[in-house]
Amino acid sequence: MHFQTKTLFNVAHGRPVPNSKKSVWNKVGILIVDPDNDRISLHLDSIPTGEWNGWLSIFPKETDKVQTAHTPASSPDDFDDSVPF
Repeated sequence: MHFQTKTLFNVAHGRPVPNSKKSVWNKVGILIVDPDNDRISLHLDSIPTGEWNGWLSIFPKETDKVQTAHTPASSPDDFDDSVPF
């Protein structure tokens, strides 16, 4: 896969729904591919606990979705760690 511009992806953990073929997806972070700097960055907001096999899934970030207050900064350089929480 080759990227021309900075591309954002959601990082998620899937849990199967009991008695169903469906899964519940929990967003746990963001992945940033920055071809201008030849780097890939991963920012995790949380780490799954309990019955977790260690795998996370990456999905293209949908820009038309409403972002919540927990949406991380758009790049590691923009991350403001002065927020006291």
